Amino acid sequence: MPKKRVGVKKRIKAMMALFLVGVMVLVLRLFWIQFIRGGEYKKQAAEQQTRDSVITAKRGSIYDRNMKVLAQSATAERVTINPQEIAKVKMPMQ
Repeated sequence: MPKKRVGVKKRIKAMMALFLVGVMVLVLRLFWIQFIRGGEYKKQAAEQQTRDSVITAKRGSIYDRNMKVLAQSATAERVTINPQEIAKVKMPMQ
């Protein structure tokens, strides 16, 4: 029985070591992305997310002869996504 128990302990230690190595790899990768390349990614995000566009002026309301509103201008927000623009962004090496 003692030999079996030593083997199990070795396997547990090996699994813990692999787990710790994996966690360290993830921590180092996060550090690299956040602090080393963070400024570059921030700039890319700002360029991709913001764009100037022309907004047409309000036209005003349309009334009938009794001054009852028939049609009224309304403000509407619009968000568009261009897949071609997303595809052009260079993704970091995985």
